[in-house]
Amino acid sequence: MKNVQGKCLFCGQYRAIEVPNSWSQADIDAEATKKGERPEAKADTEKKEKVATGEAKVKEMFKDIACLKTMQKMLLDAIKPLAEYEIDSITIKRGGYTGKVKPGKDSLKVTLEHKTVETSE
Repeated sequence: MKNVQGKCLFCGQYRAIEVPNSWSQADIDAEATKKGERPEAKADTEKKEKVATGEAKVKEMFKDIACLKTMQKMLLDAIKPLAEYEIDSITIKRGGYTGKVKPGKDSLKVTLEHKTVETSE
């Protein structure tokens, strides 16, 4: 770990922080921004956290279903626009599976449904 000066990306104010030795200046500035008090910095941090948790949820739900890799990729691609409220929701269906992602109150809501229908004639 090392002590460095990071610059808030919104207000330009420098902040002393401790980071891993391997971090680049961009990583350092992003961390300084996370610790900022400005509303823009807080909103940016919340959005990034929402994206990270949404991506983690999608990856976890789809990790054991190899046939749904395309669906997983499409949902992952939609996470950032959903977190930024550019789109309201996304629903993708394939082979009895339905994957949905939509904004919740504090995070993105991710659901994966699997329906099996048995028919006899």
